[in-house]
Amino acid sequence: MMGENDRLEVISSVKYVSSAILGDISDYYKPILEVKPDIILLGPDQWINPGELREELRKRGLVDTQVIRFPERIGEWSSTSILAELKRKLCAGNSCSSL
Repeated sequence: MMGENDRLEVISSVKYVSSAILGDISDYYKPILEVKPDIILLGPDQWINPGELREELRKRGLVDTQVIRFPERIGEWSSTSILAELKRKLCAGNSCSSL
């Protein structure tokens, strides 16, 4: 429903997000090594194991990066739920079948 650049724009607009970037197709770790974050937050459905990520980051020189996995989703912020909320807010009383 939502392309990666659109998702990036949504995430970038969150006031608590200081920076958001897209991943790298050939090397999952490349953007992490460029940014050198203090904390990496993983969603509950992300594939990577936090311990394995920590270990790989240490091997690549990022020894102080914390890796935290949320135990469950916080709200329903999928592209489907965002679209439904937009329809609800913008299309009240109007026909928005194209959204």
